[in-house]
Amino acid sequence: MNDNAPVIAVGSFWIAPYSSTYMIPVFTTPSVTSCSQCVPVDGKASYCTNGASTTTPVVTVISAIRCGGVFFTNSPMGKSGYNAFTVEGTKQRGSLNFDLSYNWSRSTGNTGSAFVDTWSMSHSWQDPYKYNSEAHWPYTSQVVKGYLTYGLPFGNGRRWLSGSNRLVNYAVSGWTAGTIVSYGTGGQMGAVGSTNYYPGWSAVYTDVVSRPNFKNKFKRYDPSWNPTASGAQADPDSLFVDPSNFSDPTYGQLGNSPTMFTNWRGWSTPSEDASLLKKTRFGSDGRYTLTLRAEFFNVFNRHYWDAPNTSFSSAYFGHVTGVWGYRTGQLGARFEW
Repeated sequence: MNDNAPVIAVGSFWIAPYSSTYMIPVFTTPSVTSCSQCVPVDGKASYCTNGASTTTPVVTVISAIRCGGVFFTNSPMGKSGYNAFTVEGTKQRGSLNFDLSYNWSRSTGNTGSAFVDTWSMSHSWQDPYKYNSEAHWPYTSQVVKGYLTYGLPFGNGRRWLSGSNRLVNYAVSGWTAGTIVSYGTGGQMGAVGSTNYYPGWSAVYTDVVSRPNFKNKFKRYDPSWNPTASGAQADPDSLFVDPSNFSDPTYGQLGNSPTMFTNWRGWSTPSEDASLLKKTRFGSDGRYTLTLRAEFFNVFNRHYWDAPNTSFSSAYFGHVTGVWGYRTGQLGARFEW
C-alpha cells in the first residue's frame, strides 16, 4: 500500500491525509475497557487510553495510523458580514485643514482561507459540527481618528516676519505642520486553549466559569519576575486577568469558551504622530523645488503593554510579560529639477 495514501470517510466525516494505513471505524458498546485510539464523533471528542474504561460511546481505530491534520467535509456555505456607522467632521479655513471621524463597526464570520496548495489549513474553532454558530462570532470596535495640517504664518505675505530679508524669508516661510491621531478600543480576546490534546483535533478550549470576572487587575510590569525560578513568589501586580476564570474541561470533552469574548478586551493603543514640512521653489519659473521633512511618531513617547499571556499551561498565564513602543523620528530632503 502507498505509504502516503489518504484516508477518506464518506459523507460528513473526516479526511486524514498522509496516513500509512486505512482506518476502519467501529462503534463500540457504551462500556469500553481498552482501545488503541479513539477519535471524535459528531463533535464529541470522547477519548480513552489503553486499559482505561469509559461509559461514553466512542469510535475505535483498529489500525495504528500516522496522519497530519483532519478536515471537515460537506460543510455548508460560510457566512460573513460587516456593519459600520461613521460620523465625520471636516473644516477648511485658510491654511488650516481639519478632519475628525468616529467609526463603530461590527463584523461576523465563520470562514477562513489559506493561500497554500496543501492540506495545512486549520480553523481556530473547536467543534466543526457547530461552526455555524460557534465560529460566527461578532467582533466590534470603536475608533476615533483624524488629522490636522496648518501652514505656519511666517515669511513674506504672512502674519509674522513679513518684512524679513530674502535669506530669513527662505528660512522661515513655507512651513506646514501636521498631526495624525488615532484612539480606539482594545481588541476582543479570543478563546484560551486547553492543555487537553486530542490527536487530529484543531482546537480545544478551556471551560469558563458561569460568571467570569474579566476586570483588568494590572498595576505594573516587573521584567525581573520569573515564576519558574526556585522560590519565586506570585506577582499580582502584573496580572491582567484572574486565572481562576478558566479550567481544563473533563478529558474527552470540549470547553465551553466562546471563540471570541465580547466582554473581555486587550489593551487599546492610542497614537499621535506629527510632521513638519517645508517646500521651497526657486530658479526661473520655479523650476527647482526643495522639500525638507521632519516626521515624529508616537510624539508623547507612549509605552504599550503586551497582551496577557494566554497559554494555559504557562506559569505566566494571565500576566503581562512585556512592553513596547517609543518615540521615533526621521528627517528627509528631496530636490526636484
